[in-house]
Amino acid sequence: MSEEIKPVEGEKHFLKSKTFWVNVMAVLGIVLAQYYPAGAEFIQANFSEIGGAWAVINVLLRMVSKDKLFLS
Repeated sequence: MSEEIKPVEGEKHFLKSKTFWVNVMAVLGIVLAQYYPAGAEFIQANFSEIGGAWAVINVLLRMVSKDKLFLS
C-alpha cells in the first residue's frame, strides 16, 4: 500500500514555495537569454544589478516564509 505523506503543521511541500519558483524563473531567464543575443548582452551589462536584486528578493522571501519545506 502506498501511504500519502502529509505535512506536519507549519510545513509545506517545496513546490508551494515562492522562493523555489522565483529561483526557477531566474534560472530559466538566464538559460533562455543565452539563446537571444540581446538578452545575453543585457545580463552581461547588468550582471551585478541582477545578482544583487536576485539576492535581495531571496532574502525578503525567506524573511516572510514561516513554514519549513519537505521534499516527499
